[in-house]
Amino acid sequence: MSSPALILIGYQNDYFPGGQFPLWNMEAVLEKALDAIERARKAGIPIILVQQVVGYHSEMVSFFIEGTKGVELHSSITEMVPEAPIVMKGCGDCFQETNLDEILQEHKIDTLYIGGMMTQACVTFSAISKVAQKYDVCVLFDLCTSVGEVVNDLALEDMAFWVKTMPSSEAF
Repeated sequence: MSSPALILIGYQNDYFPGGQFPLWNMEAVLEKALDAIERARKAGIPIILVQQVVGYHSEMVSFFIEGTKGVELHSSITEMVPEAPIVMKGCGDCFQETNLDEILQEHKIDTLYIGGMMTQACVTFSAISKVAQKYDVCVLFDLCTSVGEVVNDLALEDMAFWVKTMPSSEAF
C-alpha cells in the first residue's frame, strides 16, 4: 500500500496575469490544481507547497524577489490548505538545500504526485532529482505549465521517459 503526497511547485503570484513573469494557461492549471487539492484532502493525502524565493542580491532574476507580492503563493491555494507545509527553495530542484525530503520521511511518504510551474525546469529537476529516485514519482501533467504550450508539452514528453505522467483526475 502506498503513502502518497501531492506536491505543488511554484504556484506564485509572479506567474499569474499581472505578475512579473506570467505563464501560459495559468487560470486553467490553477482550477485543476484546486480540484486536485480538494480530492487529495478528501482522500487524506498530505499536500506540500513549494515556494521559490530569490534574494535581492540576484542580478539574473527579476521575479520571486523576497518581500514582494509576486513571490507569495497564490491565495486561492493557501486559503484552501492553510495547514500545508511550505518548502522554501532557491533553485529548480525542490530537494536541493530544502527540508522537503525530511518532511516526506517524517510522514512516511513513498509516492509523489507533482504538479507545478516551469515544467521544463522546476518540475523536471524535482521529478528526476537524485533524492526523488527513492520515491515513486508521478507528474500530473494538467497541473503543470510553462512559458508556452510547446515548451510545456515537450518537457512533459521528455519527462515521461524518466517518471510516470498522468492527468490529476487519475491520481487519487
